[in-house]
This record gives sequence, structure tokens and C-alpha cells, in this order.
Amino acid sequence: MVSHSGSQREKIPHFLGQLNEELSHNHLDTLTELTTLNYHLEQLEYYLTVGQTPLRVGGFKDTIQFPTIMDEALAPHQCELDRMGVHVCREYHIVADGILEVSKLLRILVNLIRNAINGMREINVRTHRLTLYVFPCPDREGFVLASR
Repeated sequence: MVSHSGSQREKIPHFLGQLNEELSHNHLDTLTELTTLNYHLEQLEYYLTVGQTPLRVGGFKDTIQFPTIMDEALAPHQCELDRMGVHVCREYHIVADGILEVSKLLRILVNLIRNAINGMREINVRTHRLTLYVFPCPDREGFVLASR
């Protein structure tokens, strides 16, 4: 018969707690990825069934409205933010439209939002808030800041 010492038995609940936490994070990451994939598949299906081409084609400069592009960057993460109970605030000031490569800006904004979500996971507080800003750059005429 195998005898277990008291210290080994005490380590099991701690190990199971760590395992539970790791599995929960992995589960959330998987759900986020599935939600993002589903969002992109729905967009692709829409474009194929309507016979239109996507509005945001990589490599082309396009005239954009900054609040719209911020909301597009947020959309793939909205379900995860809702699950985490994150309150999303939008502080969009009136700014002129911009002409730029939309795919690059979208990629940057999506990564910023992803980094914010990852940071919120690391901090254990009851509520989180993600604030998106769009406002004129105070010291550069014609420039827009998309975060602060």
C-alpha cells in the first residue's frame, strides 16, 4: 500500500486550482478566436452572396471616417468584452475624414484592443472599462489621434 504524506495531499488542491485557471484562460482564448473567425466568415459570406467586394481591401488608400474604423476594429472582440463584463466607452470628437491604408490602421487598432484585453485579464478587479478616443491632434494640424 502506498502512503501519501500530508504535504503531498495539500499540494493537490493548489495544483487543481492552477490547472482550472489555466484551462479557463485557454477556453476563453479559444472562444475569442472562434468568435473572430465566425465574424470574418459572416463578412465573407455576405460579400459573396451580395456579389460585392469588401470595402476594406488591403494595400489601397481609402477615405475613412475614424469613428467607423474604430468600431470595425472593436467588432471582432465585442463578444469577448461582453463575456468579461468590460464596459466600452466611446469618446469620438468630430474630425475630418482621413485618407490612408485602411488595412494597416485596422491591424494596428485590432492589436491595441487585443493588448488591452490581455492586460485586463491580468488585473483582477470587479469591472473593467475600455475607452476608445478619436480627437484632433492638438499640435499637428490635420492629424487625428485614435487613442491616448
